[in-house]
Order: sequence, then structure tokens, then C-alpha cells
Amino acid sequence: MKWVGAARTAQRRGTAKFGLACVILVAVILVSGCAPKQAEPVPNQDSNFGRYNSIISEQFKGWQQTLEIKNLAEWPEGQRKDFILAGVTDAAAWKFINGTTTIEVWARSFSNYDKFSQVEVHIITPVAWKSPAALAYGDVSRVGILHKPDASDVLFLYASQNNTMFYINYFNDGAYYNTTNMPRDKKFLADAGRKLINQAREVGAGF
Repeated sequence: MKWVGAARTAQRRGTAKFGLACVILVAVILVSGCAPKQAEPVPNQDSNFGRYNSIISEQFKGWQQTLEIKNLAEWPEGQRKDFILAGVTDAAAWKFINGTTTIEVWARSFSNYDKFSQVEVHIITPVAWKSPAALAYGDVSRVGILHKPDASDVLFLYASQNNTMFYINYFNDGAYYNTTNMPRDKKFLADAGRKLINQAREVGAGF
């Protein structure tokens, strides 16, 4: 019966070796990055990011995207606290670069009209704008140079509707805006805003 015991011992050793080989193979796969990757969570379609991301990505297709913020939790802590104190319930942002031109797009929603209007009144006050032009979409929309006391002036498009405000910062000289081609640049922003809002309406994404 010795041969039976020897055979069983050999079988156990073979099984152990096979198990060890499987463990090593799995470890190699994980280290090499060949293991299946977890799919990214689907964005909330009722959020500003979920509503506008595909539209904005298409709008600036071909530009290099350097920033994407999906919700309040992803904003820097100080800015997030300021948003919450102002009544912001949802805030998304995108940033794109094309040569010397930089585009920043923000979409912010507020808990109620009173909170929303307290912020909007400071944005649309005439003293904050240079060479503004009213636009025919949204409840309020305009484009022009926005004067910021703590930052450089920027070409700016603002539009709002249903307690949500959306705006675009446009820089064409690093962190600055050069006014040399301002009529052309204002038209570019006005057209971009119109396309974004029209596409959003078509898919039932607000505005």
C-alpha cells in the first residue's frame, strides 16, 4: 500500500503547486494592469455635469481639456464653503485650451430664487461690465468684458434660467484677455452660448 500513499502525496504536492501557480499568475496580472478595470460611475443625469458634459465636450471638440469638476465635493474646500453659504446646491466646471486661448465653463444651481438672485444681482450690475451686449436666450444673458476687482478683466458670457447660472470665461493671452479682436471674440462666445443652450433644450437638459 506504500505506492498508494506515495501517489496521494504526489497528488497533494501537484495540487499545491497548481494552486501556487494560480496565485502567482493572478498577482502578475494585477501588477501588469491587465486585470479588468472598474467602470467609472455613471454621472447623475439630473446634475449639471450629467446634463451638460456631453454637450460641452462636443462644443469644444478638438480643444485640450485640462479641468473637469463634476459636483460640489470636487471643488477646493474654500470655494466649496463659499458656494454652500451662497445657497449653491450643484456646481460643475470645465476648462479647455486651444493654442493661446483658454475657455472656462461653469454651471451653478441654487436652492431657491432668493439665493440665486442675491448672486446674480452682483454679476449683472452695470458697473461690473465694459462694452456689454444683451443676448436673446435664457432669462438673462449678456457678453462683454467683466471687471473683477481682485483679478484681470476677462471676456465673459453669462446666461441664467430656472435658478441656474452658466458662464464662460475667455482668455486669449495667458491669464489675460487681449481686446484686439473683441467683436470677433464676442460673436464666438455668443454663438457658443446659443449652441449650448439650444442643444440642452433639445435633449431636455435645462434652459
